[in-house]
Amino acid sequence: MPILINYVNSILVPTDHQEKFIKSTVKSIKRVLTHNSPIAPKEIHSGGSFSKGTMLRHNLDIDLVFIYNKSEEIEGNWQKLSNILYKVLKENFLEIEIKEAGNLAIHLKKSLDNQLVNFDIVPCYYVNSPKMMEEHITSKLYTGITTIWHTRFLIRYKNLPYFTSVVRLLKDWKEEHNIPLKSIHLELLTADVYENILKDKNEPGEIEEILMCCYENIIDTLDGYPVLPTNWRYCNVNNFEERYNEPVLIDPANIYDNLLKEKSKAEIKIIRKKTNITIENLRENNFNDIFNWKRKINYFD
Repeated sequence: MPILINYVNSILVPTDHQEKFIKSTVKSIKRVLTHNSPIAPKEIHSGGSFSKGTMLRHNLDIDLVFIYNKSEEIEGNWQKLSNILYKVLKENFLEIEIKEAGNLAIHLKKSLDNQLVNFDIVPCYYVNSPKMMEEHITSKLYTGITTIWHTRFLIRYKNLPYFTSVVRLLKDWKEEHNIPLKSIHLELLTADVYENILKDKNEPGEIEEILMCCYENIIDTLDGYPVLPTNWRYCNVNNFEERYNEPVLIDPANIYDNLLKEKSKAEIKIIRKKTNITIENLRENNFNDIFNWKRKINYFD
């Protein structure tokens, strides 16, 4: 088995014990907010890296999206909705650290073997499709639904050879080198590699080759290659024929939004420099300088 796959399985993939703990806690949260709350959710969805299969063992962060019907009790006010759920959670989980809703979510922190596991409860209203997100994106009552659309777009790649392993490696690299990109950026860039760059996404070749394509795709994107959610039924690629002079990564959860639009020139310079260094290290199989740069472990020695 390739050494990078061994590294992913041995160091990055959550353990069975962690998986069991997460599923049990998620089940408890769903039960409480369904049966012990004055307002019951219309739908409940698991999102984020847990559902996509890209979660890192040392960064356990679970998203739970609770969709509610419009009601007089909420009065179209996201803060009122989150306050109701916060009170219910505080009353039913006395042993769990619970923080009031931040920007989009109520945060629960539970300890497992001296490691904090984060559960984000995201309450929201439903949106029919990503095409409608542009008119709702400024409202907190609708923004949470983007978690579901991201998951639905990316979960289509979950079972392709090496996909989740490649994303985990990229996320590990991002953390090791403080790359100013988000996990969703790396997931979408990897999906683009499988969809538009590899000759056969079902037989993509060796994992090192796929990784190289991903890093090269980062550079190409910074240089003006637009990354679009191709083969996504909500997106018509013919609408994106113009040539761009800035990095473009179209959000499948809001197809009118460029996820890289707020990146500064300084951030882009950092990403480009560190990615080019990584490409050279990958060519030389210097995995220690890519995934173990901070020397937390000695896996590749």
